[in-house]
Amino acid sequence: MSINTVHLVGRLGRDPEMRTTASGMAIASLSVATDRWKKDEGKVTDWHRVKAFGRQAESISRYLSKGSEVAVVGRLETSSYDKDGERRYVTEVIADRVAFIGGRSDRAPQQPAPSGGYDDSDDIPF
Repeated sequence: MSINTVHLVGRLGRDPEMRTTASGMAIASLSVATDRWKKDEGKVTDWHRVKAFGRQAESISRYLSKGSEVAVVGRLETSSYDKDGERRYVTEVIADRVAFIGGRSDRAPQQPAPSGGYDDSDDIPF
């Protein structure tokens, strides 16, 4: 048996980056910061690359901005690429669910979230 599940609760370090594939699929890239304490260093911030797809990505782009607090449930995925003749690896969290926690951001539109959308009233999925 194997399990590949990630649970993160943190804040966005920058505004979400949104792009669309040639087939029209929306992809949101997030940079999520989480904090932990180390005896010798005090508070240490870890940065996590997160990707969300489809309607969830559209909602993220529409409602979240730098500093927004989120809960993410997903899986780790590692990919590789070549740069200057050197093999490089990137590990990202592929989000199954992103819950908006905390208050609404200033980016919230005048209209309500679409039915089944993700807003700050959704339950944290753990």
